[in-house]
Amino acid sequence: AMPAAPLSNDTPRFRRARLRVFAMLILGYASYYLTRNSLTYVAPAMVAPVGGVAGLDITSVGLITSLFPLCYGASKFVAGVLGDRFDPRTLLAAGLLVTALANIAFGLSSALWAFCALWCVNGLVQGCGAPSCAKMLTAWFAAGERGTYWGLWNLSHNLGGFCAPLLAGSAARSLGWRMGFFAPGAVGLCVSAAVYAICRSAPEDLGYAPVEEPLDPAPERAPLPSPPASTAQRPTAPTGPRARPALLASLGLVARDLRIWLLALTYLCVYVVRQGVTSWSVFYLLDTGRAADAGAAALRVTGLELGGLGGSLIAGKLSDALVARASSGRVGMRIRVVIGYLVA
Repeated sequence: AMPAAPLSNDTPRFRRARLRVFAMLILGYASYYLTRNSLTYVAPAMVAPVGGVAGLDITSVGLITSLFPLCYGASKFVAGVLGDRFDPRTLLAAGLLVTALANIAFGLSSALWAFCALWCVNGLVQGCGAPSCAKMLTAWFAAGERGTYWGLWNLSHNLGGFCAPLLAGSAARSLGWRMGFFAPGAVGLCVSAAVYAICRSAPEDLGYAPVEEPLDPAPERAPLPSPPASTAQRPTAPTGPRARPALLASLGLVARDLRIWLLALTYLCVYVVRQGVTSWSVFYLLDTGRAADAGAAALRVTGLELGGLGGSLIAGKLSDALVARASSGRVGMRIRVVIGYLVA
């Protein structure tokens, strides 16, 4: 029997399905940011003389927060390859599940070594978020519109960063520092289940056609003759300890690409500024007396995320406009926007 023809993408039903997936990508990655930034806004309550953790000071908090980016950076490198080899919907939901459990376990702990270990676990699974979302955004949105939707998806960074001080900081101030981790963890558990239930990795999973054909489709080839019966079961690839795993080969290709390293360096510079502001602004405002308490300081830091909302939208629209004018080099057009933001 002939396989059924794929459903048309030019229908209200497809657009609704795509918007559902897109909404879950925003909510899912916003939840990653919520469980990632919880410590930043709960830490002042943890080191407080009354109601804090005995023996914990700002130096200990610095140790915990310093371990996180090391684990997070390593996980993003590996998770990018895993996102190409495994179902991105499952990877996104599973990573969010583990980071939510890490937050809850953090709230149940009291020892510095446990805090360090659990925040390392949090960093290791945080890398599952962005590559999974990127893979699904690429599958659901064509190149001509991808910049706009990517900019809209980037609002999830600001949404999660905006909600973190309101949820985690307020819970810690009103109900104790442990609730500052329980609340983001509970949200992460619920959103993880919703992401797995609603998201689909690609339109083909719902019976629709791909949103665009590959740029360089492989030429059609004549079918190969069937192998002789005596060799039909012969393996086509080497096996045993000398065989090189495909995953390691993919990692090697990424590690040897100078363009990826240059792009990573650009992102590093942006991230140093962002993480420095978000991680230490609350302590700075408290130490200088510019905020009455941790809750007021956390509320002021949300201004950074509000500014990022407009920046994300402008970057998406601008990159799409440059791509529309270019006959080739689409990625290069988007990199120009990144460089412009870095200079600014």
